[in-house]
Amino acid sequence: MAPKSEGGVDKLLADGLKRAKKLPADRPYFFALVIKGGADGKLIVLTARGELVVAPVSPEGFEPVARAQVTGGKCWTVPVLANGLFYCRNAKGDIVCVDLRK
Repeated sequence: MAPKSEGGVDKLLADGLKRAKKLPADRPYFFALVIKGGADGKLIVLTARGELVVAPVSPEGFEPVARAQVTGGKCWTVPVLANGLFYCRNAKGDIVCVDLRK
């Protein structure tokens, strides 16, 4: 089970967003869509450039355990996680489904 801070995952995300406002625009996670996924509580992140990143929730910082470039172009549409399948779409309309059950 992922570690929790006082206040839980919501507080971790809120604190992370506060810090993100201080990051330069060229940082890869400057704009990203985040889902807290599954029973293991990992964060599933889709960057604006179409990179899928998985990381445990931790008050120690953001340390990815997996990453993959799943699509290209701008990815500003909110992704969906359903039954272990991660669906995302880029601005051109390309739809990708990644099986995260493995």
